[in-house]
Amino acid sequence: IGALGMHITMKDGFKEWELALEKTLGYYLLSGYVVTNREDSITLKRLMNSVSDRCNFTVYQQPDRPRYDVRSSSSIFNRSNHGNNGIVCAIDLLQISNDLVFN
Repeated sequence: IGALGMHITMKDGFKEWELALEKTLGYYLLSGYVVTNREDSITLKRLMNSVSDRCNFTVYQQPDRPRYDVRSSSSIFNRSNHGNNGIVCAIDLLQISNDLVFN
């Protein structure tokens, strides 16, 4: 899948939140990688370590599933149950182009 940061952008109209979200999500999350299986995780780690012994990154292994519906009735984030009361959530600010990265 690749680096998470390649799949995440700010939605138009929310640029003023960019620094806060970058600090909240953190460099290591945004520069982390998503793979779908253990073999790819091992291969990626081996490749990155061959480039630099000081390479510091995180590999997230995710099964290939559809995007999780955070607004579903079973979600704790369901706005119909809690209301948004003018609160802006990170998910409202971000455009995430890949389901595995979203999850």
